[in-house]
Amino acid sequence: YETTSTALAFTTYLLAKHQDVQENLYQEIKQLIDRGEKLEYASINKLPYLDKVLCESMRMYPPVHL
Repeated sequence: YETTSTALAFTTYLLAKHQDVQENLYQEIKQLIDRGEKLEYASINKLPYLDKVLCESMRMYPPVHL
């Protein structure tokens, strides 16, 4: 589970550092909720910006070094 916590820690750091990205992600999640959908595992596919944020975070700070 250390890799998951590392990935989330760096993602949180990057979102704090880049508040424009944080705002865009917030708006994407807010739109989902405003449509009456629940924020749950099944709705992850409806959040493409979240996917991009997580992928970029793991590209910049991979939780496992090869």
